[in-house]
Amino acid sequence: MVNQLSELAHIGIEVLIITTASNPETEYLLQRGLSVRILPEVKLCTTIIDKDIVWYGAINALGYATEEDNMIKVVDNKLSNELLEVLLTS
Repeated sequence: MVNQLSELAHIGIEVLIITTASNPETEYLLQRGLSVRILPEVKLCTTIIDKDIVWYGAINALGYATEEDNMIKVVDNKLSNELLEVLLTS
């Protein structure tokens, strides 16, 4: 997934990854040309695509999932904008 996100960022599509800590993985993402914001207080696993599609749940999209993890997909511009506002004003 990182390669696809990197390709999108290189053609001008905004990709922002929010995580709770700086570590070797975040350095790797930065080296791939992705924007990374560290917000230690955020405990939200969500993926927002095109400010319209929201994947929300317990799965880290860039990490590993277990069989207990789950996510739901919601197509809702208002919801995605509200989540972005919460995340970006934290």
